[in-house]
Amino acid sequence: MPRKRTNVEKIREILRLSQELKFSVRQIAEATGVSKTSAGEYIAEYKRSGLSYQDALNINDKELAEIFEKRNKSLNPMYEDLSKEFPYYEKELARVGVILYLLWE
Repeated sequence: MPRKRTNVEKIREILRLSQELKFSVRQIAEATGVSKTSAGEYIAEYKRSGLSYQDALNINDKELAEIFEKRNKSLNPMYEDLSKEFPYYEKELARVGVILYLLWE
């Protein structure tokens, strides 16, 4: 199931807590109401982007959102192979008595 998109204001708050206040990932997660994993992923993606904190503050919301959604567009070959099977799994799971374990076997 895909992860819900975090709004841009919350992303900016995560960056502010990380860069200005030097909060830990756990503290950021508690303060913003996102999971530790999500907070860590946003911080890691920010660091990979090479943007300075001032640049991140000054760009518009659409550009900032694109930076953090970029990683979703890079495709994993294993996921691509598996995703080809999704329509079959969906069809089979709609049948009565079919569970994921049966499909796995």
